[in-house]
This record gives sequence, structure tokens and C-alpha cells, in this order.
Amino acid sequence: MRVGVDKTAIDINPEEMAGVGFMGYGAPENYLHPEAKHETPYVRTIAMEDEAGGRHLWVNIEAQGPGNIVRMKLWHLLNEGLEPSDPAYIHHEQLTVIANHTHSMLGGDREHSIYNATVPGYQPRVADLYARTMAESVRKALGKLQPGVVQWERAYFNDDAKDERVSKPTADTGGNRSILAYLAAEGLDIDSHWVIRQKRMQDAGNYKRHAVELMVVKDLKHEILGMMNWIDVHATSVRNTNQAIDTDNKGELSRMAEEDHGLAAVVASNPGMGTGDVSPNRAQTTGLISYHPDWERGMFEKDDFKSKRRNAREQLETLYHGLKQLKYKNVDEGKIKQRSVTVRMDGLWVRPEYRLTTADGRYVYEGERVSGPALGRAFTDGTPVDGRGEPLAGKALVMLSHLTGVDKDMKAEHGSKQIVVDGRNQQLAGLRAKTLKNTLGVLLSPTPDEPYTHDVARELGYMSYFGGLEETEYLPQEATLQLVQVGEQYVLTLPFELTTQAGRVLLEQTAKKLGVEDDRVLIVPYANGYNGYVTTPSEYEVQQYEGGHTLYGPNTLGGICTVMAGLVDRLQNDFSLTGVAKDISEPKYADPMKLKNFNNSRYVQSYLQRWEANRKWWREQREKKMGG
Repeated sequence: MRVGVDKTAIDINPEEMAGVGFMGYGAPENYLHPEAKHETPYVRTIAMEDEAGGRHLWVNIEAQGPGNIVRMKLWHLLNEGLEPSDPAYIHHEQLTVIANHTHSMLGGDREHSIYNATVPGYQPRVADLYARTMAESVRKALGKLQPGVVQWERAYFNDDAKDERVSKPTADTGGNRSILAYLAAEGLDIDSHWVIRQKRMQDAGNYKRHAVELMVVKDLKHEILGMMNWIDVHATSVRNTNQAIDTDNKGELSRMAEEDHGLAAVVASNPGMGTGDVSPNRAQTTGLISYHPDWERGMFEKDDFKSKRRNAREQLETLYHGLKQLKYKNVDEGKIKQRSVTVRMDGLWVRPEYRLTTADGRYVYEGERVSGPALGRAFTDGTPVDGRGEPLAGKALVMLSHLTGVDKDMKAEHGSKQIVVDGRNQQLAGLRAKTLKNTLGVLLSPTPDEPYTHDVARELGYMSYFGGLEETEYLPQEATLQLVQVGEQYVLTLPFELTTQAGRVLLEQTAKKLGVEDDRVLIVPYANGYNGYVTTPSEYEVQQYEGGHTLYGPNTLGGICTVMAGLVDRLQNDFSLTGVAKDISEPKYADPMKLKNFNNSRYVQSYLQRWEANRKWWREQREKKMGG
């Protein structure tokens, strides 16, 4: 085995990028301010090559989850001037782009409108910057290839272990965000008093499955060259009013690990591991979730930065526990094999064995196929732990959806979801872009009674009013899924966030299909694009945030299990895939602030001016009310 590692800074000029929104929270105030104190984000790459010349490239970027267009840009940059027959050519399935999923990093790098509403718009300069930096890191990692070994280990958070610096169990760095959905997935009573539900969520949220998965590469002297650590905790400790680039708790973990081992020697990448509904942001002091605008964040209440360092330190302790166990594991030497496929999710067939029911079996979703992409109202409501969204705007969209009939048209395939965005038919609340121009941009404008409706829906209305929705997909239609084998270890990569329960189902089903133990299978989300959430049918039926953001309906998990089973067949039988690499065209529109008449319209000012005016009014009203 030959291995090579690299760490390259993402060179962001705050003056040039000022005003670009951060991706993740969807809050207009969450944008880059040039005068804020910014951290330096990085791309980290681990390249590996087996004795037969088989290669795989693991590229980790400290961002929220770049769109597939960024991966395709990277692929073209790496293969510029090369033919597929050239030994240096990087094949599509040999490349995995993974995100740390920080919510304090530049957005606008996805090609789908719904994720660009508060950025504002698709930002080619951000997508190009990410792709160029990743290409530079990959080339340097390939240039450093040397004989080495690869080792794997999994370590778990210990509920009983105490960190003497914080006096809280280490497992407190992770808790499930959607209370009702979690209880429903476990088949528990969700109708009991809300305080009891809250307590049960906190007890259940600290189960011992929170883990760290280590992929460590060493030279022949067994000196660590680099490691990729998949941490079973969400990477968002910094709140949605932040205006500085921040790598959050996993970036902090990388920095700590690299300092401990020597910056020149170690690459410490820390993307997530299959747990979109696990968060470190619970209100610790009261034991109850706060809906206050200044909601508490983790142990140190209003100090996000202390909380992120505390979360990172506890994750680091578990990481080091895993490193100590490495000597007891056999080194994985062997071939590198991989299979990937890009599938259209709409209409994807689900094998009978993967057609799932709710926890108690009382509700079976009809049909044997995955639905077309659609967002539900629960998406606009936010989560009780990580901060509320805009439920009033969600209600308005649901009313419009009912009036236009889109909720009735899609009800059969999307079950309990209240549809607000239909990606198959390019409709927002049942209205197409041209109709939206004359309706939604005005309807969802701020008013003195409700100035705080600056959410995704309203910004989409403004974008549509000025032509920003007419020539681009609202929601992603396709997903790239990947199965990689390194020695005896299997890695599943997919462009989704999975709830803990959905991750368990996918892991167990794939391990069974492979004929190996669960600890030989690793699920890696936030990879090769971003397509929202994946829930179990029980969680989906409850329709909290994750269910509302499960784009492809209640059969999504079954469809993914089916695709992964097909990749297992192709990997084990050495079936090659063709046509998996698809070129993606740039969206035909760019920054909506540059669209015709946007800045000259009498209806709106610039994006940031609108936000600042609304926010100032809202603060004044709040101060008056509190003062009275």
C-alpha cells in the first residue's frame, strides 16, 4: 500500500466575498462580514494506492456540503488534458468529496435554488474556489505517495466517563434533536406529557452508539502520517447569527489533534458519521429546550466558542481512546475496490425486502417506488434544539399549497408531509416561477405586524420575482452513491444526512448483504453532493424537521438500501459500471443581485439592506416590549 496526505488552506478574501451567505441555517443574518474575526478553513486529502495500482482519494473540505457541481468541477480539473486510458486519470468512482458540515462557511456552491435563497443565489466564485483548492490538495497528496499501512478502529463515547475539566459525561456532546421523531422511531409513546417526552429524549439521546471511526495511515515505521476521523456528532455549535467563517467543533478537533501530533506530520479530517439528528446544542443548564431567541447552546450557554471547544475536547478524548486500541487490530492490507452510481431518485424502485413500515407495523406506505423531490412544512419550522425556523411562513405556504392543489396531487406518495416546494414540477406552494413573480414576492414581504419572515420561502419569492428561478432546478433530482472497499473495510458514501435510526437500518442491511459484521461497515454522509435528510418511516410520519427535509418521501431509505445492495452485487462480482460520471452544466443564472432591475426595483432594496432594516425594526419593537 502507498499513502499520501495533504492539508491546504482555502484562501478566502473576506473583502471580496463579503455578503455571501453561510450555508446551513438558512438565516439571512448568517453571512460573511469582512470585519469579523475569521478562522482559516482547510481541505485535507488522503490518497491511497494498492499494489495493483488501484487508487482512492478521500477529500475532506471544511464546509457545509458542496453541491455535486463542485465535485464535477474538481473531477474535470484533475483530468485536464488526460484520456481515460492514461494511468494518471482519476476515474469518477475513485473520488470521494466529504464535508465537515460546518454551518459557518460560504454557501451558494450548490446548483439548486432552494439551498441558495438566503445566500443569496448561486455563487460560481465559491464553487470555483472550493474545486480549485481541492484539486491543489489532491495533486499534492498524490505527489507525496510513499509505502505505508492503513488501519481502522471504532471507539464509543462512554456514558460513565467523566472529563475532569467540564464535570459532564462525554456523551452530552450528542443528543437527538427531534424529540417526537426519535420516540416514534423507537416505537415509544409520543402522546405523553411534553415534559416527560423531554426527559425521555434526554435519557435516550445519550445512548452509547455515539462513536468515532478512525482511518489511520502510517509510514513503514508506524509513524502517523494522517487520519480521517468520522465523529458521530453534528458539526454545528456556533449559532445562526454568526458572521465569521468558523470551522466549528470538528474543525477545532482537527486543530487540536494536529497540534498534539505536530502540524507537519498529521492530517486530521473530521466529517460526520451517519447522524444528521445528533446535535451538541442542547440547553444543559435547565434540562429543557429553550425557544427564546437567545436560546442556550450547549454547556456554556451563550458562549458558542467555549461550547465548541468543550465539544471538540470530549470528541478528541474518544478519538485518542480509539488510537490506543489500534495496536490490537490487524493492519488492513489488500486491494482497493469501489463502485458508484448516479441515480435519479424520482421513481426509484424499492426491493420488497426494503419496503419498510413504522415501528409498530400499523402503517405501511403504499407503492414500491421513491417519490419526486419535495420539501415539507416541517422544514420551515426548524428544530427544538438547534433553533426555530419560520413556522408562520410555513403556514402561509401550506395554505397556498392547499389552494393550488399541490398538496392533494402529491399526498399519496409523500404521506404525512405537507408539501410547500415541489421539485418535480418546479413549484413553490403550487405556483410556477412566472406566477410567483406576480404573487409570492409581494405576499411574503415583511409587514409591520410580522417583520421577521425573512426565511427561505420569502427569499425564493424575491428570487422568482426577478427571474432567478426560471432556469434552474429547485431541488436535486439525482444522487451519487458509492461503495468503497479498502482491505476488509467497507465504506458507504452518500449525499444525505441520516438520522441515527435510519443509519442503523442502512448499516445493518448492507452488512447483511456483504456477509460481514457491522463494525466492518462505515456510513459516510455529506459526501459527493447534498440531498437533504433520510429518516425511517416512523420518523417521517411524525414530520419534524428531518422528515420535512426528507425530499423523496417515505420510501427514501428503502430506495437507498436497494441501490447499496446493487453496488454490493457489482463489487463482489466485479461488475463494472458505465455512465456513472455525468457532466453538470452551470446554472444559467448567477447571483440574483445582478439580475436585471434587482437593485433598481422600487419593491426591494439590496438583500443585506432589506435584512438590516427588518432586523433593526424587530429589535426596536422587542426592546420597547421588554422595557414596558
